[in-house]
Amino acid sequence: SLMDAQYFTTIEGEGGKIDINDLASPSEELQKIIHDQLVQIFEDKKEQDQKFRDKYSNTQFKEIVDNIADWIDEDSDGRSRGSESDLYQSIKDSGDLPPNSPLKTVEELHMVAGMTDEFYNILLPRITVFGTKGINVNTAPREILKSLSTTIDDQKVGEIDARRNDPKKGGPFKDKEDFFGFLQSIGVRTD
Repeated sequence: SLMDAQYFTTIEGEGGKIDINDLASPSEELQKIIHDQLVQIFEDKKEQDQKFRDKYSNTQFKEIVDNIADWIDEDSDGRSRGSESDLYQSIKDSGDLPPNSPLKTVEELHMVAGMTDEFYNILLPRITVFGTKGINVNTAPREILKSLSTTIDDQKVGEIDARRNDPKKGGPFKDKEDFFGFLQSIGVRTD
């Protein structure tokens, strides 16, 4: 190379992120869990960021997540209102919107009704379209852990983080039962 330069790259696992395409999972239970997790991410942002709360206090994040689900699911019935395509009629040549198929890239979210750059940037580090059909709780960011349950607050996330990163406290969780058992021991409901 003619340049005297350096570069830095990181490899990041997708297992610690929410698979947004699961909003259209065949499992209605999984759909609801993913829906609630995404709404909770926005609610946490409102709780922690005064400027965001002031700007978006009246925003119905449930509707935005519904719009994402409508973009992905196979039917043409809107979750928040009538036909899914009604939200896209103002777009020229909108006959194929929403596509009613899984997202191929995360960037496709920009086309979903109600999605702004700010909302997209909040979701971006927390979601994937290359899901593993579950969240790796040993690598998931704190925000994802908080979105698992409304009873997981910052203190409980700290306890989870301390446990998974300290071999003296048990180290990484071995399996689902180990994780749920730990949650119950710190007072988190697992139902």
